[in-house]
Parts: sequence; C-alpha cells; structure tokens
Amino acid sequence: MANGSGKCRILAALLLASAGVTGCAVRYQLPDGEPRAKVRFMTTTWAVKRVLLFEEDGCKKGPRGGQITTVGGWGASGETSKLQMADAPEKSIRVKEREIPANKTIYVAFAVSAKPVSGAVPEYVRLATGGCSVTVSFLPKEGREYEVVHTYERAECGATVMELVKSADGSVRRIAEPTARIYERQCSYRDLDPPFYR
Repeated sequence: MANGSGKCRILAALLLASAGVTGCAVRYQLPDGEPRAKVRFMTTTWAVKRVLLFEEDGCKKGPRGGQITTVGGWGASGETSKLQMADAPEKSIRVKEREIPANKTIYVAFAVSAKPVSGAVPEYVRLATGGCSVTVSFLPKEGREYEVVHTYERAECGATVMELVKSADGSVRRIAEPTARIYERQCSYRDLDPPFYR
C-alpha cells in the first residue's frame, strides 16, 4: 500500500500526464456587444481538462473557436463565483464560470489526453485519471445561466447541461436543457493550431 507521500507522487505524475499539453493555446474570443449567457463549467474528476468552445459545426478553429478555460487538477486553488452566478459551489479548481455567445448553437468540448485507468485501482487513482473526452452542443439563450458538467461514472464518459432558474423565493432550480446533445464528432486538440499533442 502506498503511504501518504507515495500517494501524492503517484497523483502528481498522473495529473501531469493528464495535462499532456505543449504549445500555446488558441483562445476563444467573445466580441464585445454580442448577445451572451453565463455558464459554469464543472467536472466530477480531478483530471485536467481543457474546455474548448466552437461556434461552428465541425469544430472550426479561429477567433470563434478555441480554448475558453480549464477545469480539474489537484490542490486548493480555484475560483469563487467569478460572474456571481446562482447557487455557486465552494471555491474549487474543478469549477470555472465564463461568458458564452447566446442565441446560437455552440459546441463545448472537455478535452483530455490521459486515458482512464480500468480494473481494480484505488479510488484516488480513478478520480485522477477520469481522462475521457466528450463534446456537447446546446443553444444558450441571452441573459440566462447554465451549468455544463463533465462526468465519468462506471467507465462511461458524458456531459450534462442544466439551466439555472431562480425562483421568487430565492431558491434555484436546475432544469435539463432541451437543446443539449452529445455531439457525434469529438472536438479535440487536433482541431486547434498549433496542436496540443501528437
């Protein structure tokens, strides 16, 4: 059995491997004055994921297609509710809030290069290597708030999109976004220039 320091070394190596990134990122840029919504990107695992956002079918790179943020990692650092969205969770490196274009279909990819570990492994290893990638599309509406969550459960990779709806009493409801679809084509680092990995 690994001791505490051994466990930390194993996790550090796994997380560095999951980043698997070289070169400079092509950044997504949302121009001023355009309709926008707010989104909270989240992940249920510790593996580092780059969140890519594309405005065009086919994951077309450029100013309207690129990396918007990262989620995941190990440590206490992270953001509070950057955009003052509803029902903010505790500060976490697995949570990021960003503005996104509204009134058009967008494609959000959680892209990782590490492969999930299968078989009988400790829970902390499974959490660190939830490295599956997935792309989801949906049509956000102007002025509304959403949560897009990367999931990895029972060796299945997925993503959910929920709209955050504030009630008159101050409570917040999470409603499944009806336009959300798992995209048949997985957007990845290879859709960006320069590539993140070979």
